[in-house]
This record gives sequence, C-alpha cells and structure tokens, in this order.
Amino acid sequence: MWCVAKLDKEYIQRMEDVLKVYEKPLSEREPVVCIDEKLVVTHQDTRAPLPARPARVARRDYEYKRRGTANVLCGVLYEKLDGLLWDRFAVHFTPQLGSWLNQAEIDASLFSRLCLGKRRIPNLAIMRNQVHACGLRLNRARTTIEWNFTRKHARRKLHYSFIKTRC
Repeated sequence: MWCVAKLDKEYIQRMEDVLKVYEKPLSEREPVVCIDEKLVVTHQDTRAPLPARPARVARRDYEYKRRGTANVLCGVLYEKLDGLLWDRFAVHFTPQLGSWLNQAEIDASLFSRLCLGKRRIPNLAIMRNQVHACGLRLNRARTTIEWNFTRKHARRKLHYSFIKTRC
C-alpha cells in the first residue's frame, strides 16, 4: 500500500511530468536515467552474538556501537549509454513525498533489503565491499523494472482531473 501526499497542483504537475517520461518508448537517443541516494549506517556489536544451536536461532544483543554513515548512490540506467553527453540531461523532479515515482529509489530499497538486510556492518571498508559485491550480483542478474503505471492510471486511481501542466 502506498501513501501519497496531498494532491495539490504542484504535486500533480510533477507526477504527470515523471509519468510522461516513463510512458515514452525506450530510446538510445534519449535514455532515461533515475538516480537516488540511500543513507546507510555502520554498526558494530558490543558483545559477540550467540550462534544458532539445534532448536534455537542465533541471538544478537540489542546494544551496538554506531560507527559512521555513508551514502550509497543508486542509478537505474538505460542499457547503452555510449556517446551520451552528460551535459544534455533534462532533469525531471519527483514531487515532494513522491519517492514512489523514482525507479532508482525503488531499486535502492530492494538493494537495501537484499544486500544489507538486518546485518550489522561494522565499518565503511566492509560496507564498501558488500555494496560492490551486491551491485555486481544484481547487475549480472539483469533484473528490470516493469513500470506500467501511467498518467491515465494515476488519474483514475488518485481521483483527480487532468490539470494542464507547464511541460
């Protein structure tokens, strides 16, 4: 279930702008690249966890030592970016509280669950290695996002009338 912010004019305009971009057919001349960042925190156990035994799961103390923070940058890129001129990007901002529209944020959430889970990673060097290894694994799997939510779906699902946008 999603939570959608108040549907004011600015929110609808930005949402419709992003959805309009997603509705375009894939094009090597105009690739769609979504980017986002995810804050990660490193934690170190203060006491050694108790390993699993027959009929008992492993146990870890609730207490930990915070060791630092980092931002993991996530990009959902079109397959081929050969010859792309980075200064020709057209930026389309998701509306405030509209992270559900950012495919990179969806990917970062999936990455967080699959790669980091509920483990405690004690330092940035180990975090960097874990992120790199998981990124390679996910990229090799060539998983795609099957986005099918359109402006027409948004209008029907969110119960608003079309508002003429600037775009």
